[in-house]
Amino acid sequence: MKIESYEPYHIGIKFSQFINIDILKHKLRSIMEENKFNIPKEQVVGMSPLQELLAIKNNVNVKLNRGAMALNAIGYSKKDTMKIHNEIINFFNEINYDLNSIVKFYEIIANITVKINEETKDILNNSLKDKLPKPIDYLNKLDNTGMRFRTEKSDDENEFFDLLMEPSTTSPKNRFFIRVVFRSKERDKILAINDQFETIIITVLTSLGAT
Repeated sequence: MKIESYEPYHIGIKFSQFINIDILKHKLRSIMEENKFNIPKEQVVGMSPLQELLAIKNNVNVKLNRGAMALNAIGYSKKDTMKIHNEIINFFNEINYDLNSIVKFYEIIANITVKINEETKDILNNSLKDKLPKPIDYLNKLDNTGMRFRTEKSDDENEFFDLLMEPSTTSPKNRFFIRVVFRSKERDKILAINDQFETIIITVLTSLGAT
């Protein structure tokens, strides 16, 4: 079993609605430029775009999503993306923004390709083995085309873990596409999930019989 790629890895900060996003953007662009981020030239297009590329460093894009009131680090390396996220967190201290007062939640969104030694359809179908009603013949001929795991529903949409897995569309025989969304108000939990990410994915697949 091997995690082959992140396509991509996303770490976001969702702000409260009272934040002036334009003032925050100006302050962040200035401090990022001082810290050797590549700052793209701003496009004058009348209304501000809903999503805007603020900066790039180590092949990680820092994007401002006005519609979602979020600042996102997005890259194809989990390690580099977390490194940029940590830099951004430090910038907030330098521009005198209290994260505990302005952040609604932090979020990891990861799209992952994992190669396994077995066939994906066998892993998925075996998860249903002996669990379907025997008298209904056509049920025993169904293919399980994917699985989803999510924390028990609560009233708080700012705290959850969600994992979707299905055969990769480009190489379905022995590769899974896995999408993970983890959201929390506590940044320490985001850091913990990030550190354990590979272990979580491998544990889920191993529990289903993949190697």
